[in-house]
Amino acid sequence: MLKKLTTIILAAIMICCSVQATVSAKNAPITSTLNIAATNQNSKGNGYVWDNLNCILTLTDCEINTEDDYGLKLPANSVVELNGNNIIKASVTGIHCLSSVTFSGSGTLTVIAGNAGIICASTSVKDTVRFRSGKLSISSDNYGIYSENAILSFTGAEVSIHAAGYSVYGNDLQFVSGTLDMTSSVNAKGKAEFSGANVTVTSDSAAVTAVRGISISGCNVSVGSSPEALSAAESYNGESCLKLVSTVKNVKTSKLFGENIPAFVDYIVVILLVLLIAAVIIVPIYIKARKTKRLASQSERKK
Repeated sequence: MLKKLTTIILAAIMICCSVQATVSAKNAPITSTLNIAATNQNSKGNGYVWDNLNCILTLTDCEINTEDDYGLKLPANSVVELNGNNIIKASVTGIHCLSSVTFSGSGTLTVIAGNAGIICASTSVKDTVRFRSGKLSISSDNYGIYSENAILSFTGAEVSIHAAGYSVYGNDLQFVSGTLDMTSSVNAKGKAEFSGANVTVTSDSAAVTAVRGISISGCNVSVGSSPEALSAAESYNGESCLKLVSTVKNVKTSKLFGENIPAFVDYIVVILLVLLIAAVIIVPIYIKARKTKRLASQSERKK
């Protein structure tokens, strides 16, 4: 009986996981600006859920396709969690955020806009736009990612930018990990730091400029006047093409507890939860079955 019950439970778990991983509903496109910045309560719609208390916008196969100036407007200190494949198209700006924002998740996000893919309108140099995980593809006739004041920090996401002006334009720029492929210049009003990210910049002018200087560490450096002319170098000196290959060992971090905790902690927690469920459900059933069998045996001996 115990063996049969265990088999049924495991089969149910496998079926639920399989359904969750393979089933994805097609959402109808949103044809006007999704203005989360103007709401102060929980809301949801085609492919999105807004958790107002925690400032988390979850996108799941969401498509915003509008002729409005903006595709998505985000409030201050928000998080965009990516699931599935998401698309944002707008005539001027794809995503407009008021201050700090974090992009994370295991999904993809494609942003297509006339002037800028992502703009942070922050007035504080302490605000940060973080690209923590997920895969982003940005196309624009001018800026890819733009902010006059905020820090732009790349800490694990895979980002591809095709922009006619600047791929990335910001105050301080931090390329810590992840992969970035950009087809126009990177410009920092402050400093630009590259420390372990895989970065490719191809431009008609200097690939990277920074008022307060450029620092590179944890990377093998290649520079040249074109992708075909790239060659190994000790440092970057204003060439139009730059390629950095990380020499830092990639250590996966916890999705449950944040980037300061190693990923193996998640597996330990899951195993402990499974054991706890087994202890709560299966062990009492097993004990009861043993007790029933013992009583039946005693009854049989009395006969």
